[in-house]
Amino acid sequence: QRGAESALMPFVKGPLPQRLKLAHGFGAVAFGVKDSGFSFFLLPFYNLVLGVDASTVGAALATALLIDALVDPLLGHLSDRRYTKWGRRLPWLYLAPIPLAVLWTLLWSPPFTGAPGYWDIVALAVGVRLLLSACEVPSVSLVPEITDDYDERTTLFRYRFLSGWLGGLLMMVLTFTLFLPTPQSQLQPEGYASYGMFGAALTVGIKRGGLLLSLLVLPLYIPTLIFGAEVARRGAAGLDASTPLLMLAGLTLAVVALMPFAAAAVLRMGLR
Repeated sequence: QRGAESALMPFVKGPLPQRLKLAHGFGAVAFGVKDSGFSFFLLPFYNLVLGVDASTVGAALATALLIDALVDPLLGHLSDRRYTKWGRRLPWLYLAPIPLAVLWTLLWSPPFTGAPGYWDIVALAVGVRLLLSACEVPSVSLVPEITDDYDERTTLFRYRFLSGWLGGLLMMVLTFTLFLPTPQSQLQPEGYASYGMFGAALTVGIKRGGLLLSLLVLPLYIPTLIFGAEVARRGAAGLDASTPLLMLAGLTLAVVALMPFAAAAVLRMGLR
């Protein structure tokens, strides 16, 4: 009873700090990454690259969507009713991201021999959807528990929707400029595997590492991926790869030099 009464009390009285709005909203980037992948790339990947019939892929994704719709209310009920010493929401937010990242990677690098079947796709898609719901449902449920102010709640949802849209847009831009830049690469599995690994790393960084750490690390992902992909491309073509390797080495030295300042910034924020 005491846990239920405390759950009704908002965490913050008065105006919410800007960093709280950003931190809570930025978690929705993972939802935007998933939405972009399921909406634009999953069907072409399994159909055109892996050779699965389009109707089979569509039926599998529709089945996963229906299962997700049925299970999401159950996840919400469990999140509302399960009280722990860490609260009702935090255990979900700490436990779900890592298996979500693993399944997201496997979704784009299927661990099956030959072309995946209907139930293989259903298993991977359902796993990704349910684990993302295990992050999203408790996170959204936190909004009325953070504040009882109507305008502040509206602002929190505004940041979440904007962050989700920006996450999807970021993945779209990176996909067509880095992972799948040419029509030929869009028919090869390697670019989709890189897409999955990057999305997994981004998801774990956001869900478990906090806003500041994600913002510090995210700008370092992109040049590393660009130069790494260029090294692989030149190596496959038998060309000299010394220039992008030197750029990667320079980037590594720059990161090592900046790490003490980044760590100090994180510690200052944690002590405030």
